[in-house]
Amino acid sequence: MCPNLDIVVPKLLEERSWAAPAGGGAALPDLGLGGVLRVGMPLSPMLAKMQSSYGAMLETFKGRAFLAEHKYDGMRAQVHVVLGAAGGRREVRIFSRNSEDITDRFSDVAEAILESTPAGKDAIFDGEVCAVDRSKAPAQLLPFQSLARRPKGPTGRSATGERAAEVCVYLFDCLYHGGESMVKAPYRARREFLRSAAALSPRPGFVEYAEGDVIEGDGAEEAVEAAMLRSIERGCEGLMCKLLDGPASAYEPSKRSDSWVKLKKDYIDGIADSLDLVPIGAWYGNGRKAGWYSPVLLAAYDPETDTFQSVCRVMSGFTDEMYTKLTLFYAGKVLAGKQKKRRKPEAAEGAGSGDSGDKGEPTGRLLPRKPPNYITNESCRVWFDACEVWTIRGAEFSLSPTHMCAQGRIACAAGRGLALRFPRFLHERPDKTTAEATTPAQILELYTKQHGAEKPAAAAGYDDDDDDIL
Repeated sequence: MCPNLDIVVPKLLEERSWAAPAGGGAALPDLGLGGVLRVGMPLSPMLAKMQSSYGAMLETFKGRAFLAEHKYDGMRAQVHVVLGAAGGRREVRIFSRNSEDITDRFSDVAEAILESTPAGKDAIFDGEVCAVDRSKAPAQLLPFQSLARRPKGPTGRSATGERAAEVCVYLFDCLYHGGESMVKAPYRARREFLRSAAALSPRPGFVEYAEGDVIEGDGAEEAVEAAMLRSIERGCEGLMCKLLDGPASAYEPSKRSDSWVKLKKDYIDGIADSLDLVPIGAWYGNGRKAGWYSPVLLAAYDPETDTFQSVCRVMSGFTDEMYTKLTLFYAGKVLAGKQKKRRKPEAAEGAGSGDSGDKGEPTGRLLPRKPPNYITNESCRVWFDACEVWTIRGAEFSLSPTHMCAQGRIACAAGRGLALRFPRFLHERPDKTTAEATTPAQILELYTKQHGAEKPAAAAGYDDDDDDIL
């Protein structure tokens, strides 16, 4: 279909002989407008199906490589770079998801695209326009409402005098470039070309690539959950998971395809709030982490019983600097690389006595044995004095025979406690004491909300993209 009357009408006027069908009336001639793409004419965008769990999404891809791309809370934008006639100045047209020309509304985006793309090449890109605060580095993503308040006419100030929000376009696909359609190419190839200098030179805060993680091989569920947490921390609303290879990864205009799956944080089972937990023990690191403590056992504090009840092991989110810092903090020295082979944990050496380590730092933060108020079925190689608080975020809570948080308070869960799945270290909380850590009662409340709340309609494939209301 060619929706552009500036193209269709001249073709109709050129064609003088129309064949009359047997049933009467007039048949439209072949206008020679076949082909999927024409620069300057909007193409109905490819859409994603919704899933409400990581497992269902992974089942869709059946072990094939995919991209876990940030889902930005903005407005879908199809960006056309149109060559001027006879070498004239290029122009940019921007179309909404519903094929509405919104170039005037986002003329600043159009100018940024002209500056970011090579001269002499026409192109069609797919992306998302978002409101941002460019005073932050990287540009801070703002809520969708900031974009919705942007004037519908040429950018500048609204009728009330309010200055229009700054915007950035995050591009994730290249459908056409230099006279060649790319919709049949695998998504991996389209994405790699988009990220090449031949297609685009990003401008931070104005024109950027959509962020994402390539996920393939073992550990896919843990990797996609970690990608979800990074997306949330960035200010996005979830993930767009896209098949990378093969014919099924081609761009399918106007189709809601199985090769694109949307995971929004509001629809995922139990995306957890951040927790403030207490490190109470650890194991010796292996491989690259030899000489450090990893993973670390974390616990909630119960002020009613003065107990620390384990919630999870954490080994994601740490920098090398943080690993070194925490090992020095508790052991007073960097551990031997093969420490994991020792039969007797170093915790017993001078533990609790305030003796100094090799560098004159106290080792009193290591305990000789697990204290009776550490409630867990884990068997750490070393036990820590409970003396600091870390902020942790994970994917969801589950029942566990190992972690004993809120054990005895959960209906139909005899002998089991609550555990946080796929935890990730965010930062330390030096402003908090262990008595101010998250409590088992608070975690139980989060677990109850996770399993007792009504599931939104999106679980059945409902699509509520915000840009429909713009």
